Amino acid sequence: MQKKALIPTVVCIILLVVSIGGNLWLWTSLNQANSEIASLETTIDTKNSEIETLESQVDELRLQYNLLNTSYTWLKQHSFTYYTVGDAINISNVGIFEEWFYWTINGTITNISDKPIETVYVYLILRNPDGTAVFNTWDYEEIKNLYIGETEPFEFSVYEYDESQTVEIFLVY
Repeated sequence: MQKKALIPTVVCIILLVVSIGGNLWLWTSLNQANSEIASLETTIDTKNSEIETLESQVDELRLQYNLLNTSYTWLKQHSFTYYTVGDAINISNVGIFEEWFYWTINGTITNISDKPIETVYVYLILRNPDGTAVFNTWDYEEIKNLYIGETEPFEFSVYEYDESQTVEIFLVY
């Protein structure tokens, strides 16, 4: 009879050991899973922060694009005209910006020839709607020693500008 009473005790002990071992394994597995979840949550937070930064950069680029598009539309409507003596100079990036008490008209010129250009004179002519022009012979930009492929900026400050005027830029070299 003692053997019969011993068997349920042994079975209970075995079940207890298996249960404790299983619980320890389950507890360890849950701790690992929680640790992995915490790591994934950190990764998600980092990625969300990166996404917010990229969205901010996209918004800034959209703003810059809209400003450029507005400037392009304005420039297109205000007829910028370029005149060059010869074909060794390219003009680009022309813009007009209203400052506090004056306008800034600027751009860049590039030597696209196969020789250096000693001096380039950049003149600005404002053409009125009636065909008359505002032009000062003493008001010009002088760019010296423009080497092959070299680009240099020019800039004019205009104190009396009317948006009905067209802008003409004349390059002599």
